Amino acid sequence: MDFKNVDWKEGTAPLLTYLNTISEPTYRDFLKKITPGEFTILGVRIPILRNIAKTIYAGNYKNFLATDDEDIYELKLLKGLVIGKIKDLEEYKSYFNEFIPKIDNWAICDTFLSSSKIITEDRPYFFDLSRKLLQPRDEYKNRIAFVILLDYFVDREYLNKIFDLIKDYRSEHYYSNMALAWLLSVMYAKFPQETKEYLLKNMFDIEVSKYMIRKIKDSYRVSKEDKAWLDVNYTV
Repeated sequence: MDFKNVDWKEGTAPLLTYLNTISEPTYRDFLKKITPGEFTILGVRIPILRNIAKTIYAGNYKNFLATDDEDIYELKLLKGLVIGKIKDLEEYKSYFNEFIPKIDNWAICDTFLSSSKIITEDRPYFFDLSRKLLQPRDEYKNRIAFVILLDYFVDREYLNKIFDLIKDYRSEHYYSNMALAWLLSVMYAKFPQETKEYLLKNMFDIEVSKYMIRKIKDSYRVSKEDKAWLDVNYTV
């Protein structure tokens, strides 16, 4: 369905009606199991939501972004996908900062950020923003920071800056810890020698370390030798 010509001044009722008609109960139940939180999940697959976001962005997307998402997972995810399509950098930053407090689960966090390629247009700004998001021990603000880093900053220019940024991170929050482990596994895959040296000097929480090792050992980008190194030199 094409939502290009919807003005959204009357809210999202037509969109919700459509989403309910294409929702899949089995997929909804699956999402509920892996995406905990106090919100309603309808059960609409992401490729479909991406297509809907494309038509919304082609029309009155600012009006859509001003609507109430009513704690419905798909509506919030659609807003993230629409924001990710914004081509003006300053406009994107404004909507990005407004959207941060609304991110309350790992799926919206990760999908929104992976769709936000415009982040590469001002990496100093978003690296500094990641630093600020890590200062309070907030589960999803921290996860946002780690996912930004792993999506857009694991390269030679920022490698040591990331090492410095994360070395003292300790948290009891599951979803931020898993994102940190994911970040470390990406760094290990891309820069194995530098990351090995870093891990020898910096031991992370057992939960982080175990998940990092599992991600590394599951990766096709890591050699057998580099996987074996962990067993000998980074035991948890």
